[in-house]
Amino acid sequence: MHEVDDAENKSVACSKCGADASHKSVGHLYEVICPRCGHVESGTFYPYETVTPSNTSREALIRAAIEARERAYAKYSQFQVGAAVLTGDGRMFSGCNVENSSYGLTICAERAAVFSAVAAGQHKLDMIAIATAGGATPCGACRQVLAEFNPALPILLVDVDHPDRIAETDLRQLLPGAFSFRPKSERR
Repeated sequence: MHEVDDAENKSVACSKCGADASHKSVGHLYEVICPRCGHVESGTFYPYETVTPSNTSREALIRAAIEARERAYAKYSQFQVGAAVLTGDGRMFSGCNVENSSYGLTICAERAAVFSAVAAGQHKLDMIAIATAGGATPCGACRQVLAEFNPALPILLVDVDHPDRIAETDLRQLLPGAFSFRPKSERR
């Protein structure tokens, strides 16, 4: 997926063969067509600003994720996870994993944090910190939920056994080609 300026045509590199490809965008939808290999890529353009949180907010986000992890209910797996999201207005929302004996009803820390932010009226995520033993990445379901709110979301992976070592990645690296639903009214 390529981030493009809304309602503008420009040339971008094809994600398959690297050739110059043209793209068209209408509203928040875009389509890239490669003249060399014929690859067609389409999706939703999210006009989020690139945000580089200050070191203070980054450290606070990491602390919030570590603290949320301490409240995890991981009775079955013993794998505690804490997450904290930073929203577009600078607020933080945290969540922890809550397991259930019916495993399918378990909720991950990342989704708990996102759902808390959404319940407070926030729909723009600027960053997430996730705290686990070993610095694990989010599961596939969490990646897809995060992509709903920012497909290029910066992610801080905190290994609670070595909290001075923070791995940094982003959602585009962890979930290339995220699913994006286009309502029938927006399709050609």
